Amino acid sequence: FYFTSGTVPEEGGNRGGGLYACRVRGAEYEIEKIYSGQCYGAIRNDSGLLFVDTNEGVFDCRDGKLTLMGQLPKNSRAHGISYNSELDRYYVSCSKTDEVIELDHEFKERRRFSVSNKICETGEPVHHVNDNCSVGNRLYVSMFSSTGNWKEDVFDGCIAEFNIDTGERLRDVASDLYMPHNVQMIDGAVHVLDSLRGHLRFGNLSPQGSFPGFTRGLDYAGGLYFVGQSKNRNYSRVFGISNNTSIDCGVIVFNPDLKVSRFLQFPPFIGEIHSVVVQTD
Repeated sequence: FYFTSGTVPEEGGNRGGGLYACRVRGAEYEIEKIYSGQCYGAIRNDSGLLFVDTNEGVFDCRDGKLTLMGQLPKNSRAHGISYNSELDRYYVSCSKTDEVIELDHEFKERRRFSVSNKICETGEPVHHVNDNCSVGNRLYVSMFSSTGNWKEDVFDGCIAEFNIDTGERLRDVASDLYMPHNVQMIDGAVHVLDSLRGHLRFGNLSPQGSFPGFTRGLDYAGGLYFVGQSKNRNYSRVFGISNNTSIDCGVIVFNPDLKVSRFLQFPPFIGEIHSVVVQTD
């Protein structure tokens, strides 16, 4: 599988932000850094994958070759990316503008979906938009605060829903989430990581898997979920919620039927994961 890290990039060695590959063969696994940059969202793209470098744009990674497909607005802090196969459009979440940008198949901007107009009043982003998923004429967006008050210590995290045809924000699909990430549609069901609580939610968005770390990065293949776990910088917030909070970074391979998992622990200098994309041999 591939995974992205949004930490400060460092050239050389398996450390810092970028795109990584992790090859798993039985009990053994090895990590290789493919690209250095501050990287967040990543999705499959035919036989390869697309990923977001928040400072450079959207890249295609295929057969070991990297191609810049399109640039993104500067200082927008672009995060998650999704593809709508029915519309042949891409959607990129931008944390610093409280928006989701719609791109055409050539990665040219078409329009923007604003979470609210509160940024015009405050002069700064207030929702912490991170990931999104687009299906049909619906756009689902995860964020730290539905009302735009996370900086005032109100973490009313949610999955917001937009009508793509009209651009209208509808009623939230889910609320009471704590720093949610990686909203996805898997087998016709909405999934999300309730990150600070360490929950994988699906099946009427109920907790179907619970893990001891900050969950961020999600994919599904062969009946297994691949859940990224980052170093928890906010572990004091879960005192009283969890009796054991992990500060390790890696990927959890989770069997939802048996409720068992395997943890692939990464070196300490890889502290953050945002997206996970599985490619099986």
